[in-house]
Amino acid sequence: MKSKVSKQSVTMLIIGFTLCGQVAAGVTFTQGPEVEGQRLKFAVSKPTDVEIAVLNAAGEIVRHWAAGVLGAENPPPEPLKQGLEQDLTWDGNDDQGNPAEGGPFSFRVRAGIKPEFDGFPLHHPHNSGRVLGVAAAPEGHIYVFHQHGTANSNQGSHDIKVYDHDGRYVRTLKPFAADIPQERVEATNAFQDDEGRLVPRIFNFQQLNFYPDPHSARLQSMPRHAIPAADSRGTVYWIAARGRRRTPLLISLDADGGVSRKDFLGPRILPDIDNLGLSQHYPRGTACLAVSSDDKYVYISGMSPSEGDDLIPCVFRVETETLGPGEIFIGNLDETGKEGALLTSPRGMATADGLLYVADRDADRVAVFREEDGSFVGQINVPRPDTIGVDPESGAVYVCSLSGDPPSLIKFDGYEKGNELYRTELPRARGRHRITVSAGARPIRIWMPALHYGAGFTCIEDKGDSFKTLGDPRPEGPRTIGPRDLSYDRDRDELYVKVSGEHWHRICGKTHSIVDTLFLGASHRMSDKATQMLAAPDGSLVTLSYRLGLMRWTRDAKPLNWDGLDTHGCPWGGIMTFTQNYLALHEDEIFFIPNAHYRGGERSRFTSLNVMGYDREERRTAIWQLSRGSIPRIDSKGNIYIATMVRDPKQPLPPFFDDKMPPLQERMRFSSAYWYSYMYGGIVKFTPEGGSIWFKEGEISDAVIGEMPEQLKNAPKKEFGFHYYLNPLETGQLQNAEWFRSGFSPYSETYPVGTPTCMCEGAGFDVDGWGRVFYPNLGQYRVEIIDNNNNWIGTFGHYGNEDSIGGGKAVETAYQHEGTEREHPDIPLAWPTYVAVSDTHAYVNDTLSNRVVAVRLNAELTETVEVPPTEE
Repeated sequence: MKSKVSKQSVTMLIIGFTLCGQVAAGVTFTQGPEVEGQRLKFAVSKPTDVEIAVLNAAGEIVRHWAAGVLGAENPPPEPLKQGLEQDLTWDGNDDQGNPAEGGPFSFRVRAGIKPEFDGFPLHHPHNSGRVLGVAAAPEGHIYVFHQHGTANSNQGSHDIKVYDHDGRYVRTLKPFAADIPQERVEATNAFQDDEGRLVPRIFNFQQLNFYPDPHSARLQSMPRHAIPAADSRGTVYWIAARGRRRTPLLISLDADGGVSRKDFLGPRILPDIDNLGLSQHYPRGTACLAVSSDDKYVYISGMSPSEGDDLIPCVFRVETETLGPGEIFIGNLDETGKEGALLTSPRGMATADGLLYVADRDADRVAVFREEDGSFVGQINVPRPDTIGVDPESGAVYVCSLSGDPPSLIKFDGYEKGNELYRTELPRARGRHRITVSAGARPIRIWMPALHYGAGFTCIEDKGDSFKTLGDPRPEGPRTIGPRDLSYDRDRDELYVKVSGEHWHRICGKTHSIVDTLFLGASHRMSDKATQMLAAPDGSLVTLSYRLGLMRWTRDAKPLNWDGLDTHGCPWGGIMTFTQNYLALHEDEIFFIPNAHYRGGERSRFTSLNVMGYDREERRTAIWQLSRGSIPRIDSKGNIYIATMVRDPKQPLPPFFDDKMPPLQERMRFSSAYWYSYMYGGIVKFTPEGGSIWFKEGEISDAVIGEMPEQLKNAPKKEFGFHYYLNPLETGQLQNAEWFRSGFSPYSETYPVGTPTCMCEGAGFDVDGWGRVFYPNLGQYRVEIIDNNNNWIGTFGHYGNEDSIGGGKAVETAYQHEGTEREHPDIPLAWPTYVAVSDTHAYVNDTLSNRVVAVRLNAELTETVEVPPTEE
């Protein structure tokens, strides 16, 4: 008996999804789907991917029956057959191999996977990373320089958000928007794809940076405690450093996020001072900037010699049109003074009505000069002034004085009388107190970046007769920093997202709301940013920590002993590639990548994939040699997938970069091409019996369990290419692998010597219930999909910063770029590194936008047919 179609087929245009190779849009059913008993027959009109599920009476999936590409060069995964016509018979079982319950059943056939933007399960645009500095613009906006929440604080990009006078998000200035005209970002060497969309060039993977990089490797793109500045046009300025000598440079971005100059990195600002430099993470005196009243100059103070801690007793002046070289404007290199035009230790500055105010810290004064000629006009006596601001309307001067513990914020009536009006104590905390005065709107507000490692800032309001501390005035929301380590619990339909160190959000897969937040650090001494966490089939949790090793927890994060043991921990440590996904769970087994010496053996550059039970007993080694940055996943049939540094030796980078990147050399050091080679690897599939990825043949670490089986020793081998340290063109051999696919990124590794010696930003991919593989391609800002037999399905996502809010839209306050027809992307991704997949959605983290993007996995064509009841 043939069943009837219970839902009409739905044909839709593909939006935001690139279908390549064999898969094409506009597919139709040329036959069926039809059911005879438990036999399903259908045919499609052209090569496409298909997905078949068995549903119970409630519409829930009881069997992920089949999925793959029909009409591809490779056969589709079983039970699908080669060709566009399909004839399959269901055995009546569910995914666990047991007789399916909950009938009557139906077969759902979908063709042409169609990812669509479905919101942000985790996003709070008013949020930011660690606030490093604040610049106030005359119109009242503030420009917040912040560092993204990387696992290691000496890494991560330094980007810029614009907030209004009340601390509400306005737009993102850095990184640039997706719709900015190409010519406005030529100085960043951004690429364009075939559709004309921007593809930012990555200059430093460890910094999460796609602006020309003044450094060699892990150093930061702006000083941590600098004082940036903004002018009346919305252009912002900050200090960076170039090369080993830490030569200071002045950098600017226009109000639209573009660069007006040919080169992003300007010239040496003070070439005549040989010993001027910045330390590794910030200048010794933390350079301070101010813009002249007419926007023609940037003033620079607070500079130090490359050796020594004393401040250079000068204020320098640089033209905003050229950004260098500069000149001494006030003071004398060879003479200090506490009166008149000489300076002792100049720090913060401010301008108003043609006057330049300079905090001369060790002279206990704020000195005032005319901007037209640098002549001295007066001073305010105040102990240890450090940073300052001025109200152009009243001439009132605001001073951060470091004389007390804690320091004080003091208001003076101006430099002519120098009378103190009132003061307040600033928060007591570690770190350098710095103020920025926003006088372009009323009431006047004073902003102070968070001290030490805080992510926020403090706002203090001038009430006219006193100060009132407002704290961090930004709207409430999930203050999540650097979402990463995504994983999906398919048994309970929940997404886990690691944020802000040791916090995890548990998010409902149906509503995309946060249902719980878990924190293992405080109560269990687990202050280890290297921890990964997965949900076991029974709902308990398993973590792998760099310091504390494998641990087991209840669903509400309480210790749960291993079966038969009186402990929830173990003595084995993880690997110091902090946020790499070293764990995979399948049925009653735990797959984990250990330290090579985790049982007391010798250190090695290689390790293995081992398997243990929930009794903490080791069972076997599945993969006999791995690099330390590898990532395992296991599908429902027990097949093993490894994301690692494996790629086509003839095509080490994706073809997209063929005409955009210089050829890789046998030895390279920290160029843009080097970082692309460093982060591009691939996905390898093994059967459940495992195999090996021989980066160095025969070298097995002490981490392995037992002896390598003879059938694996004699299994066939296939050559692959890989990047090792400074060598992008090494080769190795895969043993017993079914296939590998180049293009996974970012891959990251720890190396035994040199830099990078510790990579603390990892990545993750996923294999869904049908065996399809979803993995990030960071260099092209997208996610790619292949079937279980390495047939290409397609991609989704394009570059977009936090102004892109999905569906081709932007925030209402985003900069209105003129002269471009480029739109914001349907699925915006600025730094995608992790993917987790449910039956209905793919979830992608976006570190640079502090959010998780939900992508609904719809289909171009869907039909559901009823399965007739079986006769008893």
